[in-house]
Amino acid sequence: MSSPTIIADNNELERIIKLARICKKHEEKLDETIIKQTTDLLGMYLHKVDFRIHPKEQVEELLNLYPKCLFYKNRMGRLPIQRLVDCNGPRWTIPFIPMMAKIGDEQNVGGVGKRGGLLIVEKSDGSEESDGSVLLQNYIEKSIGDPTAVVQLRNMNLLTKADVQKYNLLSKHFSPMHLHMTNEATFSFLADLDPDSLLPKNKNDGRCTLEGMHKDGVLMWNESLEYFEHAPFISSTVRHTRNVDSYYKR
Repeated sequence: MSSPTIIADNNELERIIKLARICKKHEEKLDETIIKQTTDLLGMYLHKVDFRIHPKEQVEELLNLYPKCLFYKNRMGRLPIQRLVDCNGPRWTIPFIPMMAKIGDEQNVGGVGKRGGLLIVEKSDGSEESDGSVLLQNYIEKSIGDPTAVVQLRNMNLLTKADVQKYNLLSKHFSPMHLHMTNEATFSFLADLDPDSLLPKNKNDGRCTLEGMHKDGVLMWNESLEYFEHAPFISSTVRHTRNVDSYYKR
């Protein structure tokens, strides 16, 4: 798939920031319409940022000058953070997501308690539905090869222990489909955050946290070794469970 379309180079970002600085300095004297137009311009630009071109420091300054620009929706009704997580080239926008979510959380972007938009519920077609996945899941799945992503979210209090099981973060991260991208450091970090997520759920649930890794409460050792050569799942489980074999078969 093609990369996100870049409509402006870094020189344009510098010009936009200069404009934002001037507007901020004289904000009390400006008409509300001008302030809104400035905020919309910044928000429009946020949908196109790319760390290969735009320095993180400049994007951060833009957000600090006018944090309300995080509310700007494109013609598809998408917020900047949604657009950047869902775009075709996530590796080019990943460095901006934690920063945007942190500032957005302070502004209640996406709603109160939505962590700057990370807990917005979406379906694969982009519509917001109660039975879809949250943006946090999509972000971790797409940043699967970058262990700094989950660490930053945790340090910013945007990722909690409860999230690991509630949003099935390990099962989304560690699957045959994603094996070629799986980063053991990322998996281990999530497993260490909530070791119980490695264990089978109550048998009455009919499901387990790591789908396909357990069957009737028993760890499928042969299958896991066949699919996962480096087996971060096995090493994490052994680290947190003294007698793994007896635990899974009890």
